[in-house]
Amino acid sequence: MDKHFTWKRSVETECRWRVGDGKTIDLWSDFWLPRRSNPNVLSPVLESLIDAKVEILIEESQRQWNHSLIDGIFTSDEAALIKSIPLSRVVVKADSLFWPFTNNDVYTSQSSYEFLKREASNEHPLTDPQHEKDLWSFNVSNKVKNLLWRACRKSLPSKQNLMRRTTIINCATCDKCKQETESAMHAMWACKELDVV
Repeated sequence: MDKHFTWKRSVETECRWRVGDGKTIDLWSDFWLPRRSNPNVLSPVLESLIDAKVEILIEESQRQWNHSLIDGIFTSDEAALIKSIPLSRVVVKADSLFWPFTNNDVYTSQSSYEFLKREASNEHPLTDPQHEKDLWSFNVSNKVKNLLWRACRKSLPSKQNLMRRTTIINCATCDKCKQETESAMHAMWACKELDVV
């Protein structure tokens, strides 16, 4: 995959939604919760509300959150987080996208560059000598340390890594579960179909 496309996609998917009337924001997949990591809903998806927008959670006549509905759908942490989002009671504005990596929420090419630089450095979390030293000091066998080190450096031959290195693979989906990308983390912990020895 083209590196420029990957970076552009990373920038686009990092924008956040500010709740106005709730008619544009997808309840389950859009980034609208006010938290730095995992700004999308992590509560289990209800099949009957799979295509729902955030507007169903708002009592339109009083312009406030429907507390009983929210408490019935989401985990207690996420319900409290949603109810903490302020709603405009006077002028109802449309939902709007904002960029969370500047003080004024406005996207700039410099903030995008800084974001992408951070993303690229996060690809190799163990390049910091202190982290590497910590890993090698774990009280486990050397083969486990080596496996962890290779997983963190994205050097295990997972389908995701093989595609990234332009090896002849045209699909990164896990062959066993056929649902998620086969990354090292997926293969070692997340996939219920794989038997890791």
